[in-house]
Amino acid sequence: MSRPLALDQLTVIGAAPAELVDLAADAGFAAISPWLGAVSYPDLPAAHLRRGDPDTQAMAQRLKDSGVTLNQADGFALGDAAPMDAYREGIALMAQLGARNIVALHFDSDFARGFDHFCQLDQWARAEGIGIVLEFTPLSRIATLDAALAFLAAVGSANAGLLVDLLHLAQSGGDPDDLARVPAGLIRGAQLCDAPGIVDFTTYARDAVMHRLWPGEGALPVSAFIRALPGDIVIGVEVPRDEPGLDRRGRAATAFARATAALEAAAA
Repeated sequence: MSRPLALDQLTVIGAAPAELVDLAADAGFAAISPWLGAVSYPDLPAAHLRRGDPDTQAMAQRLKDSGVTLNQADGFALGDAAPMDAYREGIALMAQLGARNIVALHFDSDFARGFDHFCQLDQWARAEGIGIVLEFTPLSRIATLDAALAFLAAVGSANAGLLVDLLHLAQSGGDPDDLARVPAGLIRGAQLCDAPGIVDFTTYARDAVMHRLWPGEGALPVSAFIRALPGDIVIGVEVPRDEPGLDRRGRAATAFARATAALEAAAA
């Protein structure tokens, strides 16, 4: 099964923006999914990318030189103190860099405020000519696929779609068969990884951002998940992993090799 893969920022935690592009290009990825900024995750670049910053300029040049594209722009977390001004600037920048979508998650203790902020991000993204995708996870206020579908129906925007992460889908009690009832065209992003299976919440919360398994290494239905995804989306490989002796270049190379093998297995 030949389809483009994206190297997601969490797989190579600590990589600077231009380095992320180089790691992706060297490993064979067609795209990257960077973070706008470090939203409570250690070792990610601490500052928001901004127009004119050396890091931003370097990333733009490396994207141009390498042919790697920008898939999802992550890091638009809607918490109680969501930095909406920075997010507006970030949306414009990510659109300039060629992002397909921005990724938003709803963590706000005030559900209505989080909803309004999502709608505001959608309006700004639409004005910049890019999409927005909602990622659901039991770690957030939108915990399940059904909750995500209801939320997007309430938003009522054709510019807003869904991102499905296999780990979050499984931990929330879903499986790939559930994706068949998602309205056509709504799934616009996916993240691939593996895990031992359903675990307690504390372990899940830690592993989600610190230690996932390579695709095919665990018990999640990787092949069924890949087959259930629309054929026109880029699959991101998001495998944060605290593995001594494996540097960022090694993580990127292993991520590409394992994900490619998973695609081939799904097609067999």
